[in-house]
Amino acid sequence: MADQEHLAILKQGVEMWNQWRAENPRIRPNLTRANLRRANLSEANLSEADFKRANLREADLSEANLIGADLSHANLILANFTGTAFSGVISIDTNEDESLYGKSYGRGITASKFRRSWPPTIVSRRANNESVNLSKAKLQMANLCGVDLNGVNLGGAYLLDTDLTGATLRGANLTDADLTGAKLIDVDLTSADLSGAILSEAIISSTTSQDILFTM
Repeated sequence: MADQEHLAILKQGVEMWNQWRAENPRIRPNLTRANLRRANLSEANLSEADFKRANLREADLSEANLIGADLSHANLILANFTGTAFSGVISIDTNEDESLYGKSYGRGITASKFRRSWPPTIVSRRANNESVNLSKAKLQMANLCGVDLNGVNLGGAYLLDTDLTGATLRGANLTDADLTGAKLIDVDLTSADLSGAILSEAIISSTTSQDILFTM
């Protein structure tokens, strides 16, 4: 079950939540089985949070930081992941006045939005894609356009009618994933493992599939 204190802080809003995360960087949020349906979590710092079996159906996770989060078995149907950071390296350069942010994760993040979520007190943050667990997550009809999912574990995930247009899935684990009706337009699947994946009625166009592993 979710830590009720963590859940209460999150429900106070993203600004309060991000402030709490900045003040308590060593705490890993426990939001297991939390009911966050339709929650507005845009730009929230959810890195390393435990969302196992949480209900995030129709939640707005746009431009949120989910690096290192555990979303296994979570309900993410119709969730919005536009610009969400699942992986990559975040580096921050600061000075005494205005801070300059060099960053490499996701897409569509502006410096002003980045500054609100990750204050200048944070010097640097590094994370590996492989730490993100989306195994058996329910992602039906979710918006994952342009999202960086390199190396992410999506084994057995439900991706029915999910929009993955422009997403990068290099080295991702998609074994036994259900991609029925999914949009795989301009997707990078280099070295991805799609063993046992279901691609019935999937829309596949301009997709990079070098060294892809695909067995029935």
